[in-house]
Amino acid sequence: RRGWNLVGIPFELTEVSQQALAEYTTLGYDASAQTFVPGAEHKAGSVLWLYVADAASKTLVLRGTASEVTGIQLKEGWNLVSPLFGTAGKAVPPGVSEGWSWGSSVMRRLSDDEAAAIGQGYWLYSPVAQTIWE
Repeated sequence: RRGWNLVGIPFELTEVSQQALAEYTTLGYDASAQTFVPGAEHKAGSVLWLYVADAASKTLVLRGTASEVTGIQLKEGWNLVSPLFGTAGKAVPPGVSEGWSWGSSVMRRLSDDEAAAIGQGYWLYSPVAQTIWE
């Protein structure tokens, strides 16, 4: 839809999908610096803010292959991450003290028993560096 959309990248994107994303303004999140960065790498487990300028809704289809990476690395502090394709677990895994999701223009606090969804982006606060969703 028009405006900023949060897109989780659950796999290694194909070249065609990388090119499709290049047509949009995107921001990634650098957990080390705790800041948004334009033109961030579209790697498996990352999340992008993607801006759609057109008033009409568009469907963006991303294709890829399973990542060789196992688990998502969290830094101490806030992280913006997405589960990898083929993984399962809680949206707020053990060791993570707080989690939020974005949907329909609303931030929502995650419950402790909620499952993580592939392609969804999650704001997670980790008190220490750790690996989740292995």
